[in-house]
Amino acid sequence: MLLVAVTACSASQPRLIGARPAALQAVKSFPRGAASRLELTPPPVPTTGAYLGAWVQPHAYTPAGRQLAVHTLEAQMGRRLDIVHTYRTVAQPFPGAADVAAAKSGSFLLLSLALDDARRVAAGIEDDFWRARALAIRNFGAPVFVEPQWEFDRPNLHDRMHSAADYIAAWRHLRALFAQVGTPNVAWVWCPTADGFVNGRAPAYFPGADQVDWLCVDAYPVQRPTPLGVLIRPFVQWAAQWGLPTMIGEFGIPRSIPPVGRATWLAAAARAMQRAGIRAAVYYDSSADPRGLSSAAQDYRLATDARTLAAFRRVARSPYFDPQHLAASA
Repeated sequence: MLLVAVTACSASQPRLIGARPAALQAVKSFPRGAASRLELTPPPVPTTGAYLGAWVQPHAYTPAGRQLAVHTLEAQMGRRLDIVHTYRTVAQPFPGAADVAAAKSGSFLLLSLALDDARRVAAGIEDDFWRARALAIRNFGAPVFVEPQWEFDRPNLHDRMHSAADYIAAWRHLRALFAQVGTPNVAWVWCPTADGFVNGRAPAYFPGADQVDWLCVDAYPVQRPTPLGVLIRPFVQWAAQWGLPTMIGEFGIPRSIPPVGRATWLAAAARAMQRAGIRAAVYYDSSADPRGLSSAAQDYRLATDARTLAAFRRVARSPYFDPQHLAASA
């Protein structure tokens, strides 16, 4: 961990670990929020509470559509998101207008980067692309959580990841390449599935505490509303040995569960994350189908019923999940 100094804090600012911020260069200074007060430093770790974020599925996958989706959820929450989650394949450029808008508003980005082939990355075959990507992230001029391939331990990604050793080699190669370019605004997020800690598969992919800034897990109930605390317990127990901040990179409760059950699940999830000392939680406000046509069991959108949305709003406005005091200023 490179974040060691503690900034001053006030009632209007979160108490964060990290260097004293300066004005942004590429993204510029905008209203209140940690991302708008930092230059080329990683997203700080809140010393108390947890950032709350979301991937918000847009109706139209355009810059305007992405921004509208985020702003709509924020209006429903009654505050801004601490973290805006976004995904990129190798074919998709970064940053886009929606990314810049999120950082200007004061939100951090969680940038999930797909790897097409771990062996090609580790061998340096794709270095020109990844060097350009690293430069784009540095020149973005705001703190960014970078997640090299999410849920890499899923069996259906074996053809791209090949093995745990191949993934670790790719991770280490990317981190060294980013260091050569110089990306001091990046915090590295390692994020397998919750199931990977149940079956013991995920830890084999861990590249080492010297390589990772945040430990993360994606967790969803399957078929029945298993409490989030139960789903993440093996991860939390495993993570305790490393002394690194922990994040829930994706979580959600499907609309196949009745509204009362969804609301109850969210309230219990918030309590479980607080007990576990989770420092960031990012909701998957989306359906599995990009057109929103997924079955109810794969549709995690909050606004599909009023009870679920109200429960999420209560979480968003609770002190633990509002370390920047954004609800008070909304």
